[in-house]
Order: sequence, then structure tokens, then C-alpha cells
Amino acid sequence: MKTFIGIITFFILSGGYVFSQQNDKKAREILNGASTAFANAGGIKASFVFTLENTKAKTNESFNGMISMLGNKFVVETPDYIAWYNGTNQWVYMKTSEEVNMTAPSEDETQMISPSAVLTMYQKGFNCKYIGEKISGNKKVDEVELVPQKKNEWKRLVIQVDKITQLPVSIRLYYVNGIANRIEIAKYQIKQQFSSGMFTFDKSKYPNAELIDLR
Repeated sequence: MKTFIGIITFFILSGGYVFSQQNDKKAREILNGASTAFANAGGIKASFVFTLENTKAKTNESFNGMISMLGNKFVVETPDYIAWYNGTNQWVYMKTSEEVNMTAPSEDETQMISPSAVLTMYQKGFNCKYIGEKISGNKKVDEVELVPQKKNEWKRLVIQVDKITQLPVSIRLYYVNGIANRIEIAKYQIKQQFSSGMFTFDKSKYPNAELIDLR
């Protein structure tokens, strides 16, 4: 689940990128443009489709979800769970069991869940390459590939950025074990106004939930 949250929050590109000399200029311009577009978007709400493909087992699973993001805070809802992160604590509510696990992520763990901190994973140690212009749905997109410079559990990450809005619309993460995760953003809503408590678990809304404090 942390991996999924880390992937979806990669779309929050609120900071600059630092690239090695092996990265091409076009890829750098596209990713920096996406970073600026997100920084100017303010509060973001987006619907998405998450797909997990296992080429070895020849399986394909997908589900719809919704994420709201502001700075390094977010709330994401899927058919199985809801996760809140307020910049310090994280709550994950499992709908079936009605359990809520509360944690205070470490710095390393925050890189896998926080919309802003996750960027540090991509600021160094990766080569990026411009793949080209493509059509995704009815949109013209620019495609960029990121490849880790050192041995990693995944081998490459492919991002598609809308040529008009400069917002990422697709991300595909390919693991060395043959599994691939894909997120397609169906719709963006920007400049959203969120309440101060939006990114914190509210016990009053889930009276039957069991809160398990793992901090």
C-alpha cells in the first residue's frame, strides 16, 4: 500500500529537479514544466485509475480512486481503504475491518507517502530521457523515461505529460520482477479550497472504527 501511495503522490511535483549530465535537455524542460504547473495549481483533486499488471502470472487488476492534495498533505480513497496524511501523522482506514492504523512516518517512510517529500527520490540517482510525442486518449502528450542509476527493485518509470496543461496524465512503473503499475489521471480539478481538517482522520465520521496507534 505504501508503494501505491508513493506512486500516486509522485504527481505532486512541487519542487525542482536535479539531473545528472546524462539527462537530455528536452526531458528536463518537460519535468520542470510539470513541476511549475503543479506548484501553480494550489489545492488539487484528481480521479484516477490504478492498474497492476503481472506479466509472469498474466493477471491484470484495476480500480478507481480519488486523491486530494495540498502541499505535502493528502487524502486518497480507494475501494479498500482511505489514507490521510497531514504532514506529520498518517491514518489508514481499512473499510472491511474498520481498523485505522495511525503512524508517524520516518524521514525515509515519508518519501514513500508524502506528495512533496517523495520528490527527493527522483532528485538524484536517476537518468531521464525524452521518448517523444504521443497520443494518450484524445490528448497529445510528451513521454519521459526515468531509469535508476543503481540497482533497484524497479527498472524504469515512464511519465506522460499533457502538452497543453503540462500536468502529468499517466505514470507507469516497471519492476524487475515483471510487475508493472500504471496510474491514469482521469480528471483534474485545481485551485481547490480544502478545510484545515481535511487531511486528518476524523473519528466522529467513523464511530465504529478501532484506532490503533502505532507511533
